[in-house]
Amino acid sequence: MLWTFQDLKMLIGTDMPILGGGTHPCVSLRLHDLSEPINVLTGLDYWLDNLMSNVPEVLMCYHVDGVLKKYSLIKTEDLPHLPDSTFKPEVVHDVAENILSFLRANATKTGHTYWLFKGEDDDCVKLYDLSSLLESRFEEVNRDDNPFSGHVALLLYRIACNMLRKRHVVDYGDRLGTVRTILSKTLELIKGDKYLQVRANIHMMLADCYVPRDHRPLATEFAGAAAAAASALARSPERAGAAESPWTQQPMVRVDLLPIAGDALERTECAMEHVLAAFSCLRRRDELERDDKAPKMARPSQAIPMP
Repeated sequence: MLWTFQDLKMLIGTDMPILGGGTHPCVSLRLHDLSEPINVLTGLDYWLDNLMSNVPEVLMCYHVDGVLKKYSLIKTEDLPHLPDSTFKPEVVHDVAENILSFLRANATKTGHTYWLFKGEDDDCVKLYDLSSLLESRFEEVNRDDNPFSGHVALLLYRIACNMLRKRHVVDYGDRLGTVRTILSKTLELIKGDKYLQVRANIHMMLADCYVPRDHRPLATEFAGAAAAAASALARSPERAGAAESPWTQQPMVRVDLLPIAGDALERTECAMEHVLAAFSCLRRRDELERDDKAPKMARPSQAIPMP
């Protein structure tokens, strides 16, 4: 989700379920052990989650050993004033403002990945430029060993999934080209035997981009395809002839928003290639699972590696 704070928009990952119905259309749900008080950090966590997701209320369900005892409905603006969990929202606002000012002044290198870190007992927050720390390593190790590429790939995968779910939007046909570009960049990040199930899902989603489910089989044109786009854009990522992705050096990329061009035959061929690639990933995943379950036999000529 996009969260606006002052003049900045930030992409925030959240796994908080939002419920609602009747007179309470938007409520978050929290389970809390009745034997433990709600401390400041817990109340602050609940308050920030609701604030970022624009949820006006939280339903607190109190339990003892898993048995529900009581519940209470609390407004988001009342969370900073709970007993044993009192804090000042304006102080939190000032801290966030200071941190953002610090990031504006120091996170300035385009394409670099930064890590904002605070130790459990530290009084200060530290900013690490991970790209600079790794530049020397990239000359010595395989470029696929970038420790951050997997995390960024999964983020892009989730973004593409969310875009594909919104089939009711007016520009959905044109949006498929953007999804195709995002997924193609994601495949560049995860190679070898990493995330085989995700790779299979990506290939099936790409097939769906080239031949949408609502396409009429006898039609020779696809809705939303730009006539001015070059037909080479319809080729699969492996044949697209695009420049080498900067993802291999650091997890930052410029995603070009391109339409999917090509006639029905070309796009169907690309779709079938991705379907076959998806099955190949699943077959490889099954092979690795069988190898893991097979008994490990010692060989006389090989030493047994120690952990």
